[in-house]
Amino acid sequence: RNLAKVYQRNCLLNTTEIRPFSVYGPKQDHRRNIPPIMSMCIINLLKQKPPTLYDDGKRYRDYIYIDDLCDFLLLCLKSRKAINQAFNMGSGIAYSGGNIYKRISKILRLYIKPSFMSSVSGQPKMTLANIQKARKPPKQAKYWSCFPTGLFSISISK
Repeated sequence: RNLAKVYQRNCLLNTTEIRPFSVYGPKQDHRRNIPPIMSMCIINLLKQKPPTLYDDGKRYRDYIYIDDLCDFLLLCLKSRKAINQAFNMGSGIAYSGGNIYKRISKILRLYIKPSFMSSVSGQPKMTLANIQKARKPPKQAKYWSCFPTGLFSISISK
């Protein structure tokens, strides 16, 4: 953010800062040491393996579907009101790992008891985006996809 301000001031360059929270969608890299929960749950359930949840499934995150993030980025590019502004991008709702697991299980109609691991150090118990500013500037900004819709679309893409 500070670098963007330097460019704004010294180079007369317009910028827009986007702070995406937990982005999810098709083609997520599920091979990471700590994989994204959506992909990991879907892949494990389809392989008849138990998904791994952290903190007894009680760690909360604010998620945004990749298509909604891209739509917002395009709106910002078209809107003069987004110039030199900063926006948090999330849904404005925090979901627990346990809640995500239950929703994915219901969509896939596969119920395998998850395994639990202790939290990774340094990870917050909860993230929640304040998206009030993101709802205002580009006038035609739609409501973000409801969480189950995004989950359904990535479930069928796996």
